[in-house]
Amino acid sequence: MDIQENRQDLILELFKHTARISRLMATSKDVFFASYGLNKAQVEVLYLLSKRSMHIKDISQVLMTTSSSASQLIEGLVQKGYVSRKEFGEDRRSIVVQMTVKGRKKFGNFRKAHLKRMLSLFEPITDEQLEMFIAMTEILLESTLKKSTPVYAS
Repeated sequence: MDIQENRQDLILELFKHTARISRLMATSKDVFFASYGLNKAQVEVLYLLSKRSMHIKDISQVLMTTSSSASQLIEGLVQKGYVSRKEFGEDRRSIVVQMTVKGRKKFGNFRKAHLKRMLSLFEPITDEQLEMFIAMTEILLESTLKKSTPVYAS
């Protein structure tokens, strides 16, 4: 086997492992979120709002969805009492979404449990290995972002 074939085999093995890890983590994450009565999109909104209040339009841009979809998502969180809407300024159409006290408490508990879960998951990996993995993924991400066409387009 020549060097090129070996590199191709290594890359294919890496993709196989990362795809499996991604699937396993996504399924596990969905179950974990559901145990808190939340889904991925709701967690993303709560994370955004834990930093600051936001307009629905800004939330939709960050989530890369329509304002209508973001409004529906926010409505579910309003019904749970985790966020509230507030008119902003003189324009009654300008609405700011903010986390409620109940939402902050729920998100704080969720975040603590999620961090504990992640620490457990990465327990077999040393800090040095984590730092190397982060450095490698940063290089791969930068390389991917520099490409003008998707990887699979060739």
